[in-house]
Amino acid sequence: MAAYTNGEQIRERLKKLNLSITEAASNMGMSRQNLNKHLQAEPLSPHFVRQFKETFDLETKVSNQIQPIIPQYRGVPLYNVDISAGGIEAFDDTPELVAGRILIPGFEKCDAAFPVYGHSMYPTYESGCIVLCKEIKEIDIIMYGEVYMLVTSEQRMLKRIVKADNPEDVQLLSDNDEFRKDGNRKYEPFDIPRKKIKKLYLVKGMIKRNQL
Repeated sequence: MAAYTNGEQIRERLKKLNLSITEAASNMGMSRQNLNKHLQAEPLSPHFVRQFKETFDLETKVSNQIQPIIPQYRGVPLYNVDISAGGIEAFDDTPELVAGRILIPGFEKCDAAFPVYGHSMYPTYESGCIVLCKEIKEIDIIMYGEVYMLVTSEQRMLKRIVKADNPEDVQLLSDNDEFRKDGNRKYEPFDIPRKKIKKLYLVKGMIKRNQL
């Protein structure tokens, strides 16, 4: 594998592979803006370089010549960030690198996978499971009654979205219907303005881990 010490070497490699920055970012499971930010860093992040090599420097011998392999599908990128299914998790606005990839037939169109923590979506989604998601680009296109991972400026949440009384809002429900001793629900539904949703992911499936 090649040794990469600066962004220009990365760009030259992509040029040889006839890949645009947008295509490269998609293969690496990150945004174009995030990739450009990494290419401008001096020195390059070792984590980023390793990820780039794993994505674009696989090689095979074909007719005694070395040729790069770039599979169209290398798995769903797993982001090592917490989704709160209970309490509120602060949103960290630093660039998020892919921690790994999950290769499952039938989920090729998923854009991201996230670990879930908390119990508000139990028993549908248990704490410790991994959800596989498809990013929804148009926030106005919401299938009510489905489970989504939402990102606001302050939170990441796994919730079921239903209609709110105010058309400018959506209501977020928890599947856990546990009650407190005072008779109130432990996880009350609440409304948030649509405009506060920065990113929206539809949950397409999950991986449940048994006890170790």
